Amino acid sequence: MHFSLILWKNLDYQAVSMIRVENYTLPKPVEEDKILSVLHDRKFRNIITLKFDILTDLLDLNQILEDINNTLVDLLKENVK
Repeated sequence: MHFSLILWKNLDYQAVSMIRVENYTLPKPVEEDKILSVLHDRKFRNIITLKFDILTDLLDLNQILEDINNTLVDLLKENVK
């Protein structure tokens, strides 16, 4: 199940995502206490852990690409001189 679907099904989504739109403030969340209760749900924790793992992998890949790009920029600067 997708992370957002669990939030939509079990939580007051506004309590999780405090979105602000210019000149409009969303009403206060009704069920803030449900945020803590869903943390005890194994399926929810597994999805959060999976998302964390995916994001960590992406950040690692991003760092590798950034290093490669920096190396390329350095090489180009050397060859332009």
